Amino acid sequence: MPKEQSAGKPTARRYSPEEKAAAVRMVRALRAELGTEQGTVSRVARQLGYGVESVRSWVRQADIDEGCAPGVSSAESSRIKELEQEIRELKRANEILKRAASFFRGGARPPTQEIVDFIDAQREEFGVEPIITVLRSAGVVMAPSTYYDAKSRGPSARAQRDAELGPALVALWEDNYRVYGARKLWKTARRNGHDVGRDQVGRLMRAAGICGARRGKRVKTTKPDASAARHPDLVKRKFTATAPNQLWVTDLTFVPTWARRRVRVFHRRCVLPDDRGLAGGRPYADLDGPRRVGDGALVARKPVGGLEMSLRCWVAVHLHSLRRTARRDRRGPLYRFDRGQLR
Repeated sequence: MPKEQSAGKPTARRYSPEEKAAAVRMVRALRAELGTEQGTVSRVARQLGYGVESVRSWVRQADIDEGCAPGVSSAESSRIKELEQEIRELKRANEILKRAASFFRGGARPPTQEIVDFIDAQREEFGVEPIITVLRSAGVVMAPSTYYDAKSRGPSARAQRDAELGPALVALWEDNYRVYGARKLWKTARRNGHDVGRDQVGRLMRAAGICGARRGKRVKTTKPDASAARHPDLVKRKFTATAPNQLWVTDLTFVPTWARRRVRVFHRRCVLPDDRGLAGGRPYADLDGPRRVGDGALVARKPVGGLEMSLRCWVAVHLHSLRRTARRDRRGPLYRFDRGQLR
């Protein structure tokens, strides 16, 4: 028998289900023998050397499980804990994915060092294993051993070389009034005795955040608005259709030209996933072009019944929703370009 403890003294001991069930049976037997509940729990707890509150909670939970008292049963409590754990894990995975959004832009897998740096930045909050598991489920595969190997080995020869050349190139760029681009800076570096390639100079300049001077004014076509709400993906990334005129997808882009000091021309395309055809598209110098392209697409396709045309674009404050009015009623139910904003 375990060493007896004083009544009410807390204990950190772990009790098995058999020990709990035996204590409950003893309490119930003692209550049946004495005909009262008063003092039975503390008496059994002293006899067994268990905590009084522990025995009392076991008896109370046993009464609830058997339907003798109101409350949440053990099975329900266990299920609630499992659901709460799942919610915590989903929230953690969602937060990791939001912070690693730059890894999922498509294309090749991010460099190992970039993934290692991301894990190092988030490991204190989420841990290494959960981060790797979430990234693997999203398509960025990396084994834990790869991470720890990358942490244990020193920098590569390329990284060491970049660490030497980077400051030297920045110094040469500043000595030449900060106007040299990759080609001129490469030739200057070669004249100064640096064995470096032109593409390597361009890469190191991008890493250092420097660039050459350009003639003319740089045109900025997007004005980010961090507070703007992001419109949901209406087609859920499913650009397919079972019949013509069920889904039209549009694309908006700016094309530089030589005319008018490199004015950004508005280009509008209407792609048809059902036949991969082009419903309409041409360059325009103003933002009223999409309306005329939509008119041409309607004339060419002659849709019957309702048509949803979703405008999928990046977040920009100068793109506005274009909604057909009642003047289009003669061509069938109106369609709309859903609002898109820039990021």
